[in-house]
Amino acid sequence: MKRRRSEKKKETEETDVVPKKKKSQHEQLRDVVLVFASAWKERLGSQSPVQMVAENPFLFRELVEYLRLPSIQKIFVCGGSEETGGVSRSVEIYTLQDDSWERGPDMITCRVGHRIARIADCIFAFGGFTNREITNSVEALDVKRNEWMKMPSMSTTRSHPGVGVVDDRIFVIGGYDGHNFLSTCEMFNVGTNKWETITPMTTKRYYMGVAVIGDRIIVVGGCSGGRDVRTVEALDTKTNTWTTLPPIPTARSGMAVGVIDDRFIWTFGGFYDNVKLDVVEIYDVEKNEWIKSSSKMTSPRFSAGAVVVDHKISIVGGSTAMPGMEIFDVDTMTWEKSPSMFSPREYYEAIGF
Repeated sequence: MKRRRSEKKKETEETDVVPKKKKSQHEQLRDVVLVFASAWKERLGSQSPVQMVAENPFLFRELVEYLRLPSIQKIFVCGGSEETGGVSRSVEIYTLQDDSWERGPDMITCRVGHRIARIADCIFAFGGFTNREITNSVEALDVKRNEWMKMPSMSTTRSHPGVGVVDDRIFVIGGYDGHNFLSTCEMFNVGTNKWETITPMTTKRYYMGVAVIGDRIIVVGGCSGGRDVRTVEALDTKTNTWTTLPPIPTARSGMAVGVIDDRFIWTFGGFYDNVKLDVVEIYDVEKNEWIKSSSKMTSPRFSAGAVVVDHKISIVGGSTAMPGMEIFDVDTMTWEKSPSMFSPREYYEAIGF
């Protein structure tokens, strides 16, 4: 069914309106703690702090969520293309509290165009291009032991796929195998240490943006058949089905993507028709519409990483082997700079832990 003209215009409308702010994770957790603190320790039974929280579904859900999800303390960067043109297996780690970078343990395999994902204390690296070929190999860093280990390989060689994590499952989506753009997808179950094939996307593509909200993995843009596309689709991991969503206003690949409040998908920069972009666009999952923000990146870039900490999005590195990291504050819509990495690199991966 066709949408009304006013609705279609709304999708690409540029706006200075900041989406309504929700409390940060720390603020919400503080509110939960205050419930305990405000209750007299002498109270028993139905008046006890534990009973009060247990009987309040909202407070109980928030408390469980924050006990389950550790806060982001570090940003992890690995692999990529070096200034000299070589492929790197080096690792760098940024500590938020110290505002500084340090070296990490090198990967087993040098990779560029790979993707990474984190579950608990392990960071997994999937596919990419080595100095010789596109690979289907997988390795994982045990963060506590500070050591990489080989993992079961994917069924398909993939460069620049999409990756999303739901519970203890890692979904690897699309990519490029050296000959063809891919729509095929597979899922690694960390609990069983095995791969499974899942329903393919409707669009063959690689180098797309990926966001996870709840049980859905949302794939944004990318490159298909040699052209950058606007296509957006979502995988419902419960039903293993894909649904088409409103297209992103600006066709592009290689964008940085961050999720705020489990509702807003922020997209930064990217690449279109051989031009680097500074555009910022936001998808509101609840309203099912795109917002084209008047905010811009401080400089056009693509192939950057994005890590979200509360209401701030760190954009790390990017095109032309940029070593710098900039942080975008969603609440104030302003940018601030952070220390640069040791090694300028692009086509690498970044994740928080």
